[in-house]
Amino acid sequence: MAADSVKVSVVVPVYNTAPYLPQCLDSLVGQSLDDIEIICVDDGSTDGSLAILQDYAQQDPRLMVVAQQNQRAGIARNNGLALARGRYVLFCDSDDYLDSDALELMFAQCERDNADICICKEDKYREESRQRVPAPSHLEMDRIPKALPFNRESNHEHIFSFTTVMVHNKMYRRSFLVEHGLQFSSARNGEDVVFSASALWLAERITIVEKALVVYRVGRPGSLVATLSEAPAEPIIEWLEVFRRFGDTPNFAKRSFDCKVVGVIRHSFRNISEATAFSECFDVLRDGVFEQLALDRQDASYYYKPWYASFVAHLQDDALPEFLTYMLFETSRELDAQMDERKMERRTALSAKAKLEAHVRSLSAKVDSLESDCGRLESENCELSRKFSKVEWLYLVGRRVLAPVRALLKRRDAK
Repeated sequence: MAADSVKVSVVVPVYNTAPYLPQCLDSLVGQSLDDIEIICVDDGSTDGSLAILQDYAQQDPRLMVVAQQNQRAGIARNNGLALARGRYVLFCDSDDYLDSDALELMFAQCERDNADICICKEDKYREESRQRVPAPSHLEMDRIPKALPFNRESNHEHIFSFTTVMVHNKMYRRSFLVEHGLQFSSARNGEDVVFSASALWLAERITIVEKALVVYRVGRPGSLVATLSEAPAEPIIEWLEVFRRFGDTPNFAKRSFDCKVVGVIRHSFRNISEATAFSECFDVLRDGVFEQLALDRQDASYYYKPWYASFVAHLQDDALPEFLTYMLFETSRELDAQMDERKMERRTALSAKAKLEAHVRSLSAKVDSLESDCGRLESENCELSRKFSKVEWLYLVGRRVLAPVRALLKRRDAK
């Protein structure tokens, strides 16, 4: 495929995702938009992922495979981006998948709005329950201006917080990325923070597709979120780098930045599963990072949600044991709320199932009734056919018996 005909380059970093990789690749090669290239960068996989990639590459010339020693997802994405030829670039994780019209719809929206970035809604796929459910926090429509496209000026209040900084639901104009020299970091966790946050701040035209086109897998063993305890403070340090780059910019969106970072810090603490990692993250924040981020104490009205102010106050004032107790209590409350939400989802699903089963029973009863009617009609038809056959026989016999009489009458009329 000629370079100037490639509309979208899809960059896929791959590391030990063999059980999920075929679903991801099938969703890419099956896109309704044909003029694409798929650049898969194997990051030193040891589970057979590379062999799967090579098999797909033999079947589809649009798919390119690059193998490298393990350098993590950020470097793999950078190496894939360096090879990209498309007008736009989308980064897809190898355990996620796209709806078949994802690239076509996002490409069309980019072209329509001459956009630097196009962001779509996405769903989560819960690995433990095998359910696809909405992920509204990945694109919060109430934080987006009605007029498209928008940028840091027209969406100043929410430019850092209307979407996640994860890149898999975003399509970027490649020339925009090259112009600003945007690259992923080599961090184990949060390697997309500086890249994505910088892009959101620098973009002049951001547009939206209000349809869930990307499915993001959660709950997979070995995922970066599942291994956050191995580098618990890295996402926070990456946000500090964003602040160092843009914090002194005139009209910097500090409230949006603060709300986003406080949410990230809280998310980090909630997903750390080891006590030593929890302590490490706490120490990093209290030993200067919190002050460097300029996260000054604010009243509740400053933040998007009331809990932000309480969280910041506890993080500033509590010793480690008290802060841990606070987080355990808050997490317990949220888990209860999530359990209630899951129960509601289950009740809704069961209700829908019951309605469907009732509908099936109704249809089955109608089918039985129709079959009964068909049987009755067939029986009546057989009876009519029998009666008709008897009448026809009598008619033929009558014609033969009366034939002499008709002959006499015919001769009489002739005289």
